[in-house]
Amino acid sequence: MKILPSVVMGLALAAPAQDRSAYNEALLRFNAYLWENRLSLADWCKANGLVREARGHYQFIVLNGGTGNPFTGKAQAKLRGDWKGKPSDANPEKWAKYRERLHEYFRELGTRAWRIHAAAEKAKLTKEADDWLAKTVHFYLDQPEARAKRGEEKVEAFGWVPKAEAEQARKAVDPSEDLSAKDEEHRSWDRAWVIRSPHFLLRTTVGNREAARILDLLEKSRTVFFGTLGDRMKPVEYRVGLYLFATNADVEAARLAVAGASIGYFNPVTNIAYLRAGDENTLLHELTHQLAHNAMGHETWSLLQQADVRSDSPDNYWVMEGLAVYFGGLKIESGGPVFQGPRDRSRLEPPALRDFLGYDHAGFAKNPGLCYAIAGELTRYLMEANGGKRRDAFLDFVREYYLGNSSLDTLEKSLGLKIPDLEREFVAWLKDPE
Repeated sequence: MKILPSVVMGLALAAPAQDRSAYNEALLRFNAYLWENRLSLADWCKANGLVREARGHYQFIVLNGGTGNPFTGKAQAKLRGDWKGKPSDANPEKWAKYRERLHEYFRELGTRAWRIHAAAEKAKLTKEADDWLAKTVHFYLDQPEARAKRGEEKVEAFGWVPKAEAEQARKAVDPSEDLSAKDEEHRSWDRAWVIRSPHFLLRTTVGNREAARILDLLEKSRTVFFGTLGDRMKPVEYRVGLYLFATNADVEAARLAVAGASIGYFNPVTNIAYLRAGDENTLLHELTHQLAHNAMGHETWSLLQQADVRSDSPDNYWVMEGLAVYFGGLKIESGGPVFQGPRDRSRLEPPALRDFLGYDHAGFAKNPGLCYAIAGELTRYLMEANGGKRRDAFLDFVREYYLGNSSLDTLEKSLGLKIPDLEREFVAWLKDPE
């Protein structure tokens, strides 16, 4: 999917000559840096065993570079060969170095985009200045001058928000205090409750006591999640944010305030889950994505950071969604956690398993109901069938998946089972519910 609008928006012709020249020069320098250094980053990844990351960067250039861009052809040539299907093979030191290089790349893009904004202002190019102010924080989310000019402040869990919302976040209340008498004062999104628990910050217009109950559910679910994964994922101690909308008016207010804010999913760019009240299955599904994203150290610095998005993986997309479906059915009961599944799994008709395991996000989207159900039940099978025989091997593979080492070959090696044998066992289990 093409995600990058045209970077060079046309050279300025109407501004004074000297200012116009400075603006045009800033544009050209930005454009050269964007493509040349993205290609260099891809080459470095390929040479150091970060196969998925290399592939993602090359594909980004091909999809967004456009005709006439010499780097588009170079990236297309680099994508040839069978190297793309191999699992990643990078040690922790190389992975850390990659993250440093990636961060520096986006930080420099933000600096250069800010220079274009400043040059456009000086040249009295109002539209271009406004466009590049917005683009600056798209290219680098933490660009300080641009955020200050937009009147935004960075706060715990919610990131960059308008000053009024930042002040609300800093005055978050404790869920142990019953403030339900003030619920009517917090029915609109601009005056929403902000409530803090040890690991979550919740912004919502549901009642104070309902918000406290939800935070309790989130804390208990977090405990179950990391207890299940064991030492394969390290829980972070900082708080993460959730927006919980009680009304359609709340939803529309958030859409206007947050670029690309879809409701009912976790957004790795903002690190916030945007959810409607009353759907705990989706709440826990998206919580799973949020916990895993943060536990594995996946930081997002830019809207252009497509090569670090799990859904770009060509194999085993089902792992991420299957785990979320499985935990979405979590119920905290008196005897302990229970993972509920579909009422009658025997009615599910899975596609050929080798094909299914290779689906990416687009593949899932062709029949989402079935694909999510099959992903959830395949996860349940590997977690629970035969007394949890393959549970540990599967959870080891989950960790490898989030580290970028996902291929069908890796899955077979982790489980000690070939795909045809896995398919035969899984289908038999589906059709013979206990």
